[in-house]
Parts: sequence; structure tokens; C-alpha cells
Amino acid sequence: MSLPATHLGSPSEKSYMHKFGCRITRTVSTAALVVATVTLPGAAAQSAPRPAPGAGTGDAFVRVADLGTQVASSNAVAMTAPAKNVVFIASAGPDGNAVVTRITRRGDGTIGRTSYQLSSPAGSSYYERLVIDGTSASDVWLTAGGQLWRFDGRRFLQVKLPQGVSSAATVTDVPGRSVYAGVSTATGGAVLHGQVRGGQVRWQSLGGAERSAGYTYSVEAVRVASGRVFAMFSVQQSALLSRQAYEYGQGTWTRRFQASQQHSSSGTTRYAWLAPKAGNQLVLGNYQDYNQRSSPYCLSWTGGKEARCTTGSDSGVAAALADGRIVTGGFAIRDRAGTETRLAGETGSATRALAAERGSNTAWALNVIGDRAILQRFAG
Repeated sequence: MSLPATHLGSPSEKSYMHKFGCRITRTVSTAALVVATVTLPGAAAQSAPRPAPGAGTGDAFVRVADLGTQVASSNAVAMTAPAKNVVFIASAGPDGNAVVTRITRRGDGTIGRTSYQLSSPAGSSYYERLVIDGTSASDVWLTAGGQLWRFDGRRFLQVKLPQGVSSAATVTDVPGRSVYAGVSTATGGAVLHGQVRGGQVRWQSLGGAERSAGYTYSVEAVRVASGRVFAMFSVQQSALLSRQAYEYGQGTWTRRFQASQQHSSSGTTRYAWLAPKAGNQLVLGNYQDYNQRSSPYCLSWTGGKEARCTTGSDSGVAAALADGRIVTGGFAIRDRAGTETRLAGETGSATRALAAERGSNTAWALNVIGDRAILQRFAG
């Protein structure tokens, strides 16, 4: 294998103006360090068995790459698959910075791997939560340590947040140079809609859910389904935290359903929110009772009604395929009727992340096996 010289991106670009609540223009700036670009001769060169001809199709997850111990031990991991055979994996590095690894699966079986290191702001780290999402190999967004980053096909560039916004908590990319970000402001969580034009991001604030006195509101996730915008707001009062799904329309947020509740000693501790269609949404997660016993959690919102459902997976990670089926962290595939069928593969001690390849029925899983992080692929 060969390692090219390490290099930095171009100098930061500065030319911006802002006015929160109206339209805000910000350029992206601050390039991430490209650590290394490596070409690997397939999974076999990484102490993983080479798949048999045609492997990676059918009812099984198959090993693709060994990402080593750093990703396996990271407190925060996130993954997106924005294009065919392209995966981006974000993890918290041991120095408090975020590391993004781009994996490319080539037609000849070799694996291309490029790493980018993102510097954390002073006095913070990327250990708490990472969110990464993309719609193409040259349009990937990341929130880490309260910062917002965008990959333009060559490098990650930091996107400056508008005045009145203290940090970015989550991001959702949509096709057509458009993006939604969940952010924190002085009055609580809000959602921004951004349009990228000529290296600049023009923001419009969509505001947040209506506040009640004594409650703290923050945005945990944003989903765009059937052209409609939804946001998951966490609403906290003392030891009680509830997650409420809202829909944006006609300049306001309307509550649609309660996804989960969590008390100081019980409740839904981790979850995946899936919205294959606007009127067909699913929450899969883990419920922990007062005695610290865990069980799978499932809630559906269909036709405007919420209902409890059943699932065999309590991993809190899942991905929606293009045909509407769901792949769970327990390596099962769930059809539209809610029937789950087990998939072969190596779940190891944990499924850290799942991502559906954009516009296809292929899913990627990141699992901890022993002390190593293993990337696997399912082509459904």
C-alpha cells in the first residue's frame, strides 16, 4: 500500500453577513486535515475472510473492511452511505477531535480508505454525539462538538453558524444543495433550512416548537419525507424527558406524536427514528425499567395514529431501505407489515451504526467484534 503526503485544504474563505430570523448568508470555512489515503486489497488484507463470489447479496451481511480499534472504542460513532459503494464513518478520536473515514468499495474488490481529522473547538470535544448525513459522495454534512461541517468532494469545511445560534446538534441533507440543521439558541432548540450556492450557505430559520414555561426544548433529529419536514424535539422538565415529533407547515410546528418518555431511572435510552414516508413512521429502540432490565421498544405512527408495535431488536439503530423495508441493528429485516426476518452476519458485541445506501436496498453495518470495528454490507 502507499501513503501519499499529508496535506491541508485551501485557506479559509471569509465573506458573510447575517441576520437571525430572516435570511442569513455564511460561507463555509476552515478545512479539515486529510490524514491518509490508503488502497487496501479487499477484506482479506485486513484479517477478515474474503467473501465468496457474489457475497454481499442475499440474506446476509458480509465483511467489507476492518476499521481497527480506534473506531471500536470510540464513545460516539455515526455513519452515512450517500452513494453506491461509498460510506462515511465519523468517530471521536482519542485526542477529542473527530475523525471521518471515507470507504469506497471498488468493482475489483479493493477498498479505498481516506481519513479526515477535524479539530474540535477550544474547551470542547466530540465525545458526546456525532451526526453525519449525505446525498452524494460530494455532499456530506456533519455535526460534531456543536460545529457544522460540509464535505464538498475533496475536503471537510466548517460552516459558520449564524448569529443567535450557539451550536448545531443534528443535520439532515436533502438532494438539490439543500440541508436542514437542528440548532441551539437562547430560547431553545430550533431548525434552520439552508441552501448552498457558490460556496455560500443561505439560511432561513424555521423556529422551534411552541414553548411551555418550565420546560427545556432541544432538537434531536430532523427528517424530510414526501416533501414534508419533521423534527424530533426533546422536552425536559426536571427528571422527565419526552420526545415529541412535530411537523412544520405554514410557518409553524404542529405536534404529531410522542415517540418516547424517559425518567431518571427508566425509559427509552436509545432509539432510531425512521420516516420512509410522511404518513408512515417508526421508532425502534431500547427500554430500560426501574430494575435496569432492558427490552426492545417499538412505536409506529401510521395514518395519523400512534400505536405500540413489536420488534426483536433493542440496539437503537436501524435504517430504511428504498423499498420501505427496515434493517435493524439486531440483523433482521422488517417488512411493511412489521414481520421481522433474521439476517446472517456477525453482530459481535454491538451494532454501533447502520446506514442505508442512498436510493437502494443496500445497507451497511458497523459492528464491534472483539476489540475491532468491522464494516459489513447487505445487498437486499
